[in-house]
Amino acid sequence: MRSAIARGSVARSWGDHLLAGAYDARVTVHHHRGPEASDAGAARTGQRFCPRCGRELTSLDVEGRALPACSVCDYVAFRDPKVVAVAVVTDSDGAVWLVRRAIEPCVGEWALPGGYVDWDEHPGEAAARECREEMDCEVRVSRLLGVHHAAFVDGGVVVIAYAGTVVGGTPRQGQEVLEVARFAPESLPPLAFSTHRAILAEFVAETRPGDGRRRS
Repeated sequence: MRSAIARGSVARSWGDHLLAGAYDARVTVHHHRGPEASDAGAARTGQRFCPRCGRELTSLDVEGRALPACSVCDYVAFRDPKVVAVAVVTDSDGAVWLVRRAIEPCVGEWALPGGYVDWDEHPGEAAARECREEMDCEVRVSRLLGVHHAAFVDGGVVVIAYAGTVVGGTPRQGQEVLEVARFAPESLPPLAFSTHRAILAEFVAETRPGDGRRRS
């Protein structure tokens, strides 16, 4: 079982790593709880059998949450969120680059370029990689914008948002997208995800209209 001390230690080391190097240390954390999320749904992981010993899992109260657990080897199926990195990529005139998704969820809808962080990847590197894959260009990630969380019946995500600029190539349709386009901050299309909407709203609010620079 994860202790409170262990959790605190992990959180501190993760934060230290995230904010190290070239990334801005100003972090805003947001929680997005969709209408489909519920405490009852949080107990469901889809696992029926223990991956260690093969016994059928039963329900165990862990710090007030009912989680699947093994009564033989003490395995507990914790529901850890996936980590996603996204980038708000802007031009010198403040226009924002978005991608129109070609895969589920939300096929055909606009979103920030981004995706899941690999286990051995810094989130900033993941954001730049996703831009390269989806927009076929090189993006320099300059600073951390904020951290968001969204919970759903079948899982949750931690979304880490960065600001970025194109430093090589011209954005164009890449993998898993139908289209790439630039939009003025005041003319953004509807976005697929609540986290992306919040990230862009905050970014636009803290920059001067049309120049992409932070307010002093």
